[in-house]
Amino acid sequence: MKGFKKLTAGLMGVVMALGVCGFTALAADELTTVGGIKGPNGKYDYDNVLFAAGQDVTVEQGEDDGLIVTVGGTDYTFDKNVASADGLTIFAGGDDDGESYSNISITIKKGANVNTIFGGGHGNSNTDDVTINIEDGGVARAVYGGGLTSYGDGESEAQVGNVEITVDGYVNLLYAGGNSAVGVSRDSVINVEKGTANNFVNNANIVINGEVDSYFGSSFSYGGVGEVECIVNGEISAEKTSYSAVTGANGYTGSAKMVVNEDAVVNADVYMAMRGYIMGDVVLENYGKINRVGLNPDGKDVSTNGEFKVINEGTIEHCNIDCGCEKTAIEDKYPAYPKKITVSGDVTVTGKNFETNTDKYYEPVDGQTIYLVDGAKLADGESYSNVKVAADEVGDVVVTTDEDEATVDTGNVTLPVDFTVDTIKTNAAVEGLEENINGLVGDNEVDEAKEALKKEGASDSAYVEIKVVTYLDIKVEDYVNTDTEKVFTVDITPMYKLVAESSDGIEATINDGEKLDVYNEVEVTIPVPEGVFGAENLFVKHIHNGRTYYYDAELANNKVTFTNPNGFSLISVLNDNREGSITFKDSDRDIIKKITYDVTDIGSDLPDYEEKGYIFDGWNIDGKVFEVLTEELLDIINGKEVTAYPVLEEKESSSHRHSYSLKEGKTERDDEEEEPVVTPEPEEEEGPFSDVGKDNPNYDAIVEVYEKGWMAGIGDGVFAPNGTLTRGMAVTILWNRAGQPEPASVAPFLDVTSDAWYAKAVAWAYENGITSGYGDTYGPDDFLTTEQFTRMNDIANGRTPEVYVGGAPYATRGWVAGMLVME
Repeated sequence: MKGFKKLTAGLMGVVMALGVCGFTALAADELTTVGGIKGPNGKYDYDNVLFAAGQDVTVEQGEDDGLIVTVGGTDYTFDKNVASADGLTIFAGGDDDGESYSNISITIKKGANVNTIFGGGHGNSNTDDVTINIEDGGVARAVYGGGLTSYGDGESEAQVGNVEITVDGYVNLLYAGGNSAVGVSRDSVINVEKGTANNFVNNANIVINGEVDSYFGSSFSYGGVGEVECIVNGEISAEKTSYSAVTGANGYTGSAKMVVNEDAVVNADVYMAMRGYIMGDVVLENYGKINRVGLNPDGKDVSTNGEFKVINEGTIEHCNIDCGCEKTAIEDKYPAYPKKITVSGDVTVTGKNFETNTDKYYEPVDGQTIYLVDGAKLADGESYSNVKVAADEVGDVVVTTDEDEATVDTGNVTLPVDFTVDTIKTNAAVEGLEENINGLVGDNEVDEAKEALKKEGASDSAYVEIKVVTYLDIKVEDYVNTDTEKVFTVDITPMYKLVAESSDGIEATINDGEKLDVYNEVEVTIPVPEGVFGAENLFVKHIHNGRTYYYDAELANNKVTFTNPNGFSLISVLNDNREGSITFKDSDRDIIKKITYDVTDIGSDLPDYEEKGYIFDGWNIDGKVFEVLTEELLDIINGKEVTAYPVLEEKESSSHRHSYSLKEGKTERDDEEEEPVVTPEPEEEEGPFSDVGKDNPNYDAIVEVYEKGWMAGIGDGVFAPNGTLTRGMAVTILWNRAGQPEPASVAPFLDVTSDAWYAKAVAWAYENGITSGYGDTYGPDDFLTTEQFTRMNDIANGRTPEVYVGGAPYATRGWVAGMLVME
């Protein structure tokens, strides 16, 4: 196995070099370590210390509960495989040797246990580009990204440039920074203005894939960290220590970030920061699960100059504003509390203390504002003057909402004496306008706000808030209070203005009085004159974008409240009890469904209908075609039960387009259809009609049907052989041919009056099944195709018509005459 090497002359050189670093390799190849290295607080000494002095170190499990320690390619044995004070402590740097080392790797492999690992050296010893790996199955009691300055040492500088720490195994205590001296004044070893410290890590990157009991993104005691980021993919377990911190532990922090990824778990109470100087931004991004987040720093001696931000897209079980500790600033230049804290996502925030004084709640602090964004909210029943529910964030600017008093114009409308402009102003309200402000503030508005505040004297270090101030512009359009009509009509326009405010109290208006487009559903309250409207059948009529809507409304304390999903414009309050039912039938007159409608249904679509071979164009109700419930239709059905039949259009199957089906129904005539064109033709030879000469192919047929009394001209000796046949003409021709039998009753169609020239013919045709009309209407002026007339003629002659195909051309009067004679 490794570790049992003889001391050759070559090895002697290694031994001598290692001796300079604080250990020697004996003949038995055992690792001799340095002891008595003083800790930072005067109560703890480090024994069994290995100073790697820039050489790579790998620690593996050995025999007999020992370790194999490889230093710079040479293997040694160490007899204690424990993660305790008796275990091995490793420094990447040297022992107060004034040297600088770089590109150092320390690896703890599976089965190996060590006491402590330092990414730096002890005292005056510097390192850079240090990598510390705790592999799966490896264990360390503590890991520090920085070095060690002992108790009372205010002179030594243990500096680390960059350190990367990866934990796939287990670490009890993990610090991004070093283990720094106490027993000296804080400010003697920390330079806040320069952003450094005697014991300092410039940049620390930490990845936790395995398990860490407690993590701190800072140094212990009076050290410092410039920038730190910790990525948690595994677990911060808090089995032995109940809390962790994104940053801060008595020393100095520039900026700090912790990202808890999906499936990661933090069982600890995570403070955003702890004691000391917190000079940069502190960010916690959570996509996994965290037990608790404490927003404000823990401890008395605190100075903050950055912003704190919590971004939650996972689960945070508890989120407390105040940990319960009294916070005192280290010096007057910087406040103890961060000026700005932003919490976003699905988080419930409470001001109840959780560490000490647990029966107390957070008390707002001057100069601190806490913004709740994107779903974050305060716990039920809690309210704090400096905790604001924000609507959006644009870069580093929080967008909030506020309300202003409505503007009211009564115009020339006379209102009751006790119903004044002030009554409308103070009682009109819209809840939910803040849901419609997205997009109002963008990068341009942020730049404009910062520039405006700067001109007004705001400091460069102040953070900016932009308020979207909404208000209502109300114009009274009408007020009627008579025995027959009671209506109160207003035109409401939601408006907004943008007001920028800096944290040092400077304010500037960016824009004033722009229309707010409302896309989401809102609840509207409108005051109304006392005693005018009743609570029963109370509605709000809304005309918007050419459509009319009615909303159910409630009346209480002379205020009408309703939900409006359709934006804003003209709104009228009125009582309306109209109601009626429609029975919808198919083309075979079978009932499809029955629906009862009232005013709240105005503007809603009537049911759809499908039938093979046809295009559905609406419902025939009372002789008119409807696709939606209109005011007119509600008036038609009010207090009644009416029947609706489908209006169908034959699908286009040839170069001719037909608007009507003989059997199924009727639509409005197509715009492109022209009235029948009658072109008189000169009659060279004598005949009954001036426009039908003997050269006409249907001349004999036209003369015959005329002489038999089946067809007459259209007046003034004109037959119009090329004129298109109408439905009224068709049944009259067939009725004439049948000998004009007297019908049993009048025609059952609303558009066929008893005095019409085709009335008896239509009644006879209906009784004999020759035509069924379009429900309640017949359409006597509608044109017929050759196929449709053939079907009517077959039925009239007792024949079974062919299956309807559609697509035939319109029938002309001359063609009909020829067909009748040809039979």
